[in-house]
Amino acid sequence: MGFTWPTKKLDEVCELVRGSEPGSTAYIKRSEDAIPFLRVGDLSGKVDDLKFVSKDLENLTMVDPDEVLITFDGTPGIVAKGLKGAISSGIRVVRDIEQNKILKDFLFYCLQTTPVQDTIRRYTIGITILHASRAIPHIKVPVPSRSTQQKIVERLNAIKKAQELNDKQIELAEELFQSLLNREVKSKTEWRKEKLFEIAEVRRGKFTPRPRNDPKYFGGTIPWIQIGEITGAKGGYITTYSQTLNEKGLRVSRTFPKGTIVMGIAASIGEIAILGIEAAFPDSIVGIIPDEQKVKRPFLFYQLILAKPYLNARATQVAQKNINLQILSRLKIPLPSLKTQGKIIEKLSAIQDYKRKLLEQKHKLQELFDSAFKKSIREN
Repeated sequence: MGFTWPTKKLDEVCELVRGSEPGSTAYIKRSEDAIPFLRVGDLSGKVDDLKFVSKDLENLTMVDPDEVLITFDGTPGIVAKGLKGAISSGIRVVRDIEQNKILKDFLFYCLQTTPVQDTIRRYTIGITILHASRAIPHIKVPVPSRSTQQKIVERLNAIKKAQELNDKQIELAEELFQSLLNREVKSKTEWRKEKLFEIAEVRRGKFTPRPRNDPKYFGGTIPWIQIGEITGAKGGYITTYSQTLNEKGLRVSRTFPKGTIVMGIAASIGEIAILGIEAAFPDSIVGIIPDEQKVKRPFLFYQLILAKPYLNARATQVAQKNINLQILSRLKIPLPSLKTQGKIIEKLSAIQDYKRKLLEQKHKLQELFDSAFKKSIREN
């Protein structure tokens, strides 16, 4: 017979202390007086250029390796510990935990469960930069006895190790993909070059609602893709979405067919994925539909991955970095014969397929994690 443990709101059992933003001008070289400045990308593993700031800066939020961190901006919902330094404003450190009621390690695992992550996603807003601080008052965590919490932590530690191993394999697969991409595509200077607009139809998305979750336009059946779906696409393909347009929203937007290559042109410039569904998206994203008599879709996708530094170098910035269609019109794509494209696609796709299987395994491990968490609470 199952037993339902009481739950409490997250902000009732702990305090979430936000980081600060000293600005890029405060970054300094590594030295005895420098400390790591942890950004959302450092927690997600998407950046490898760790920044440093002076330890004497004012208003820094310092964290130690034993503290639990969670992101609410940029890529909301990342949970981490084992890091030391100062945190950016997109990160919160969990402090003042009611130790007589909830263990730190138990809370660390609670925050990674699907119900908590779903709550964060449900209250996330934003088109180019995602914000989820509105979710904090709505996050609930179970509070069983401390002895039960300890047993759950011990059970989940084994699954966590499997997740970390799987994540490492995903990282290695991505490194292999990038290495092969550079060898097979980037290094080829003898190929002819064609302007992007000559080998593909490029159309900007339409409509950015204000406010961004305006109920007049949302709540229908048309998938609405945002930059978060692009950066979080499994294996480069978008098949899931968090919002839908209704008929009124569709009248002020436009849909793009399945197979369209989508690219961010504001803030997250050059981030790309392929639509696995028919969908609409805002004007901060462009849809690229290749002429497959001239270029194979996967090959253009790979070339656009390599074009990201070129596009970022030419971006303008007012409130945020962005590029326009004029910049894209000058982008030239190196092209071998269709036969050679096919051979390269075959090699790169094999790695992508392997990575996709690892991502599926990651999803299954998360399901196992959630299942073990629930089962542990019911059994104790």
